[in-house]
Amino acid sequence: MKKFIRVSEVSKLFDENSLLLVIIEMKNILIIVVFCSIALKSNSQWIQTNGPECGRINTLIKDGINIFAGTQGGGVYLSTTNGNSWVAVNNGLTNLFIQALAINGTNLFAGTMSSGVFLSTNNGNSWTAVNNGLNQLVVNALLINGTKIFAGCNGGIFQSNNNGTSWTPMNTGLTNTNIDAFAISDTNLFAGSQGGGVFLASVNGYSWSPINNGVPLYINSLAVNGTTLYAGTVGYGVYVTSNNGSSWTEANNGLTNGSVFSFTANDTAVFAGTYNGLFETTNNGGTWNAVTNGLTNTYIRSLIVKGTDIFAGTDAGGVFISTNKGITWSTVNNGLRSSDVFALSVEGTKLFAAGSGGVFLSTDNGNSWNAMNNGLATNSPYVRCLAISGSYLFAGTEYGLFLSTNNGNSWSEVNNGLPYFPIPYSIAIKDTNIYAGLDLHGVFLSMDFGNSWVPVNNGLTNQTIQALAISGTNIFAASGGVFLSTNNGSSWTAVNNGLTNLDVLTLAVNGTDIFAGTGNGVYLSTNNGNSWTAVNNGMANIYIMSLVVSGTNILAGTYGNIFHSNDYGSSWTSVKNGLPDAWVLSLATIGTDVYAGLYANSVYKYPKLLSGINEENTGMIALDINPNPSNGVFTVTIHSHSKKVHIEIFNTIGEIIYSEYNKSFDSGITNKINLNAPSGIYLIKVNDGKMQ
Repeated sequence: MKKFIRVSEVSKLFDENSLLLVIIEMKNILIIVVFCSIALKSNSQWIQTNGPECGRINTLIKDGINIFAGTQGGGVYLSTTNGNSWVAVNNGLTNLFIQALAINGTNLFAGTMSSGVFLSTNNGNSWTAVNNGLNQLVVNALLINGTKIFAGCNGGIFQSNNNGTSWTPMNTGLTNTNIDAFAISDTNLFAGSQGGGVFLASVNGYSWSPINNGVPLYINSLAVNGTTLYAGTVGYGVYVTSNNGSSWTEANNGLTNGSVFSFTANDTAVFAGTYNGLFETTNNGGTWNAVTNGLTNTYIRSLIVKGTDIFAGTDAGGVFISTNKGITWSTVNNGLRSSDVFALSVEGTKLFAAGSGGVFLSTDNGNSWNAMNNGLATNSPYVRCLAISGSYLFAGTEYGLFLSTNNGNSWSEVNNGLPYFPIPYSIAIKDTNIYAGLDLHGVFLSMDFGNSWVPVNNGLTNQTIQALAISGTNIFAASGGVFLSTNNGSSWTAVNNGLTNLDVLTLAVNGTDIFAGTGNGVYLSTNNGNSWTAVNNGMANIYIMSLVVSGTNILAGTYGNIFHSNDYGSSWTSVKNGLPDAWVLSLATIGTDVYAGLYANSVYKYPKLLSGINEENTGMIALDINPNPSNGVFTVTIHSHSKKVHIEIFNTIGEIIYSEYNKSFDSGITNKINLNAPSGIYLIKVNDGKMQ
């Protein structure tokens, strides 16, 4: 005999602390999960994975046991363990593009790209803007001498005598006000500019004089060691002076790269960080020797010496340390998660992340990452795009295309037929055809897995290809709108009917449906691009940088936010919780988990976002139901549980239509249920006599 309960009595099936946890729009059968417990805690949010651990380090500074690293978009990181571990210290720092750091006692100053100077008095735990009188907010350099602070800006030099409370311009005599570097020797203050060379002033005065006899006019860096002043130039190497700039001498013997961004000194040795290499001189620049053994990124932006250790901040590879005066180097990036992740690609359980530090691989859902850069360019390993076809993995870098046939363990260049200095933004693969969408050069096709390339641009009116996507025999290119080729790229036709915004940066395909992410939201075409419809309910006027489709689920990445639609774009919901304010450059899914590649923040993960259950329960049974809605056949997975439970399923009038008692459930094991019932809404109750 069936047991019936009145609708008004359904709630009595559960105690007064019951909570209706999940309600999802139904397709056929919808299961509503009810837990009974005193406490319910949600952890449904984005969490940063453990990498990739790298980033662009614009500046380094030390103070006692503290080392501070200023990054490009990731703010300030602090290490108290000689670089063995790092933690972000950005509370109150509203601009995370750090170009200069300086420290005076307990006062730590950060110069930002567009928000002036910030001050922290507690090792970066909190920051306050200190810009009164500082009317040029692009701060490239900071220097402290006693109680005086000097700020070099795009627009001149400013001085503060009161820890940044107020600033006064100090520009008399400057013929160029784009200041990138400072150095000090006794009472002499030197400033390096972009276009005006080097200037000299007294630290107690306010008038500058050019000292450019024999030195180029574009200066990246300055340093003093003993009586020698070093100037690092743009393209012309190192120049030295021993008479405060009255005359300069070129000092480039052994220096193989002319763009010098940083200096540091260790006793009699001076180190110069360049665009492609790190060099040492022990004779005041008379000769230079390369010291790059172990440096997997050779674009050196910043250098400091701490005791007997030397630290090098790179353009994309994070921080390296040498404990033997530069003879060998090793990475010290644990916790330094400031990579730009332009692309995410999935192959089975393998998750590849491509970005400013090269290619990284995780095989454990982002818990750990390994760099896979053997064979990629070391001075600028920016990887813009990835594509996988079987055992072939293609990477688009700033030096063209590279191919790996062993899951990224090694790479070889495959640029035969590509134009000089190609920069691929997108790669798409169909059978044996590989398509590369380049910056300024259109689409190129390889029919031999990258051994040779030919242009296929007939009909493309814009040669910068932002994205490529393939649906059957159709190839779509985002390039000032959307273009379609039905003949392997031999010809292209614009397909923009209804696409009111032609700024298309990303494409996603699901069967015969194509989604386009634009400067004004998402558009959908269900007829191969012949017409487009805006699908922006809940997120209109949003600039879309990335898209991913998984079944009826679509995710769209923008600045500091990700929107989720589980009804194929008819409506969208923000899923921002836990996500930092940064551009979402890429998206991927593995099962019900979603991964987001961010600018300067590496990879974030939202566990079980696509499952419908995203709750952690305290003092209760935690379970997943998939799929939900379903056609009546679904699975129940119970987590952190291994015992016999009772399962009851009710319809909306309180009738028990399914029950199993003393059912054995092992934690994490999936159990199938076939609910032979009409379409509708049903409630499931699970308990073991203690928890429900």
